[in-house]
Amino acid sequence: EMTIKQVTPYWRFAYQHDWGKQYVSVGTYGLSSRLYPGGVTGPTDRFRDVAGDLQYERAMGGGNFVVHATYIHERQALDASVLAAVPTNAANTLNTMRADASLLTASRVGGSLGYFTISGDADSVLYAPSATGKPNSSGIVAEVQFMPWINTRFSLQYVAYQKFNGATNDYDGAGRNASDNNTLYVLAWLMF
Repeated sequence: EMTIKQVTPYWRFAYQHDWGKQYVSVGTYGLSSRLYPGGVTGPTDRFRDVAGDLQYERAMGGGNFVVHATYIHERQALDASVLAAVPTNAANTLNTMRADASLLTASRVGGSLGYFTISGDADSVLYAPSATGKPNSSGIVAEVQFMPWINTRFSLQYVAYQKFNGATNDYDGAGRNASDNNTLYVLAWLMF
């Protein structure tokens, strides 16, 4: 459990433009945070995230086609955690990229297909269990959805891992494969 020291500034800037039935947003966001790794006093770890994102929408009949993409670069200064012998590195980087495309039809039935990838510095303690010590993971997310009302959505989502913690096969040294983490979700989304 980590506790924030004082405040965590967050920023977000975006350019938005729409023309006809289309809309685009290109932006950047990030934060800088100091966290106590095991209490409310003492040394802290620092996390700095800088990111960019994109969203494109197009009205199609009575439905919509939407594309999202984001890239996040995180720098970690783990001074307090190193003192507590948690990670092996005093500094790490972590990179995350996600992209997806969705189509919602006039009949309120839709679907999406996405891809994600995570990469970063090797740290055998921080990213355990990992035979490689790396956080490197990637996969595909597929979803079908039904919106019977404007504030309600039911979804079936499947996450298929191509790589997990740095490897496709035997990522933990105990024979576990990336695909063993594949997950099926049944979701209900209600907004009031």
